Parts: sequence; C-alpha cells; structure tokens
Amino acid sequence: VLGIMVPIMGYRYLYITMAIVVIASIILYYFMHGRKAIHYPSTSN
Repeated sequence: VLGIMVPIMGYRYLYITMAIVVIASIILYYFMHGRKAIHYPSTSN
C-alpha cells in the first residue's frame, strides 16, 4: 500500500514511514496483548 507513495515521498521517507508504522504496531500490540502475559504470583496456597 505504501509502495504507491514512492513517487511522491521517495524511498527515504517511505522507510521512515514504515519505521513509524512498525514502532506504533509494537506499542499497540504490547498494550493490547503483552500486558496479559505478565504473571503475578498467586496468593492461594
């Protein structure tokens, strides 16, 4: 999809845009799924 933007943006800004998309996706994934993976010690014996 972003390949269509190459003539307008150029490859430099395309890679910068892709880096922003990847970082935003990692942060979004962490807040949606990653925090559930943290296990707290159980208090029941």
